[in-house]
Amino acid sequence: MMMQDDMALVRAFAVERSEPAFAALVERHVSLVHSAALRQTGDPDLAGEITQAVFLILARKAPSLGSTTILSAWLHRTTGYAAADAVKARRRRQAREQEAYMQSTLNQPEADPWAQLAPLLDDALAELGETDRAALVLRYFENKTAREIAAALQLEEAAAQKRVARALDKLRARFARRGVTLAATVIAGAVAANSVAAAPAGLTVTVTGAVMKGAAVAASTTTLSKGALKIMAWTKAKTVIVMGAVILTAGTAPVAIHHWAAGGGDQGNQFTIAPADLAVPAEIVTRTVPDGRQSVQVHLQFTKAKADEFRKFSRAHINQQTRLLVGSKVVAQPYVRAEITGPEVSLSFSSVDDAQAVVDLLTKR
Repeated sequence: MMMQDDMALVRAFAVERSEPAFAALVERHVSLVHSAALRQTGDPDLAGEITQAVFLILARKAPSLGSTTILSAWLHRTTGYAAADAVKARRRRQAREQEAYMQSTLNQPEADPWAQLAPLLDDALAELGETDRAALVLRYFENKTAREIAAALQLEEAAAQKRVARALDKLRARFARRGVTLAATVIAGAVAANSVAAAPAGLTVTVTGAVMKGAAVAASTTTLSKGALKIMAWTKAKTVIVMGAVILTAGTAPVAIHHWAAGGGDQGNQFTIAPADLAVPAEIVTRTVPDGRQSVQVHLQFTKAKADEFRKFSRAHINQQTRLLVGSKVVAQPYVRAEITGPEVSLSFSSVDDAQAVVDLLTKR
């Protein structure tokens, strides 16, 4: 299987510095990386530099990648880090241009779905949890079968199919929040057909030479790889730090969504949530919005019975403000926003620490 072969090649490079192994990895995945970089920057030259930076990072990180790593998903995520670092200075201007572009596109009744999706795809994928993102990359970037996806994610085949369908629906919802309303089948077809285009001729040789033979690399490429590595290290360290703090402070306080009227307490209007109420584990999704702020959400997918209960609760308190309580403490200021999409509720937080504390309390022990 190709995914197992990927990690065999990674190990061969990590242990033996095998140039054929690394060249095979580059040839196999360079188009995926370059396509993602080009979507996120809109600059072919910058996309080429990002592609080199990503494979330099792979060369550096190869010894630390586990045997269960889904390399295509790892490369897509690393491309996102490198691209984010590359376009940081241009973010505000690009946001204004993108808004104008999307408005003009949406005004066209026969707009090409891919033209609407491409500028938003990678940010929308970055908002998903790791398993959902991997499922979509495997299915629609690499055209893997349900059986291959199941093997990669260590699931039953039927469960893998459900995971892809559920992840696709989450992706559709994220596009809808950005003003692009398309059916899941249309999104699936457009992404499958367009997400990976052939990389420029010669890029495979350039990337392999930069890693294996120490060929000259532009200073900007080196800067990109260092910047992306810093983001990756900080993301990992932040998770470890927050988890340590949560273990010490979370305790066993109940988690509850609280509806309240301005100027009043309404302490009885609480919707308590327990680990058993969740169909899948709660997950945190963070992203950087165009103005540079960090968006932090916790996604809860309720069981059917709990989802029905929550809809009734929300309808009963539709004109009241919403926040989240852990015990008697308000953990989000000024309010938690609960967005209902089928059985899924998205809770917005002001910090990763608060979000992680809630996720920890809602994790079965």
